[in-house]
Formats: sequence, structure tokens, C-alpha cells
Amino acid sequence: MSFNHYIWKYLFDRKLRPASDIEAAYQKGILTREERDAILGAAEGGKQV
Repeated sequence: MSFNHYIWKYLFDRKLRPASDIEAAYQKGILTREERDAILGAAEGGKQV
């Protein structure tokens, strides 16, 4: 996982960034699909997006 993944996960876990921002980061190429799924999947109880 990239350094960006850890930053975005930290912000998302602490509710400083919404899921829409995670998706936007993926669309802009900041996060990979695997990183996006790991962040958002953990928020849904391990369910994959």
C-alpha cells in the first residue's frame, strides 16, 4: 500500500473525509482500486465495494 493509502485511511477512519472523497481520489489516480476497496470495504464491515 502506498503512503497515500495510509493518509486517506486515517482521514476516512476519523470521519475527516467522506466516502465520496475517497472515490474522487481514486478517479484522479491518487489511490489504486485495491487501496480504495480496502478503505471503503473496511468501513462496510469487510464487504467489498
